[in-house]
Amino acid sequence: MLHSICVNFFSVSNVCFPRYFRKKTPFELYVLHPIYKVKDMCMDGEIDEIREYLGRFGVDFKGVELMGSGKSLFKTVFKAWLPAAECLLEQIILTLPSPPRSQALRAEHLYTGPVDDAVGRSIKMCSANDEDPVVVYISKMVPDGANGFVAFGR
Repeated sequence: MLHSICVNFFSVSNVCFPRYFRKKTPFELYVLHPIYKVKDMCMDGEIDEIREYLGRFGVDFKGVELMGSGKSLFKTVFKAWLPAAECLLEQIILTLPSPPRSQALRAEHLYTGPVDDAVGRSIKMCSANDEDPVVVYISKMVPDGANGFVAFGR
């Protein structure tokens, strides 16, 4: 239903979606087209045009030095225009469970021994008490030229 509404009933001039509006979907028109346009301007090194075009979207390049062309300019422009760090951090905070909660869910997959012994309970509770055993999870073996491998654990 929503796809039908988005494709069939929006007109830029009338701010509605007519049925004949099938050349571009609203996603293409309002999301992809500006991104592709900025990408092309970055690859061509058109810094003044980028400032003018993104100024219409309220992007301020104060404190950002736009220079060069290609991927480096593209990366700089996108960090100023569509910063992903704030959005991703907010979603990580809102979506991911706390370490003790997630540890309780995955403890039985991490520890192959009996879950009801001292080590299993301390892993499940994510415990840092002095009485509980110290447990290290080796997540990666990093090759070292002289010594073979170095274990990366947490």
